[in-house]
Amino acid sequence: MVLRTMAKKTPPRVPVAQLAYLAVFGVFVFIYLGKVMGGSASDLDWITLGIAVLLLLVAAYRVIIALGKPDA
Repeated sequence: MVLRTMAKKTPPRVPVAQLAYLAVFGVFVFIYLGKVMGGSASDLDWITLGIAVLLLLVAAYRVIIALGKPDA
């Protein structure tokens, strides 16, 4: 019986989950920024926009840090 080892692929430089977070929070910022710019935003919309911007910045920071790491 011959055992074959499969070559391991190198992991992606940026985890897919981080890119998904970046996309989702970017969509939230886009939607709620449109409401705020249009003048039809309630207090809850302002709060949602603030939280989405904060989470977008955290996700962007994590992507930048992941890009700066050398491959394993």
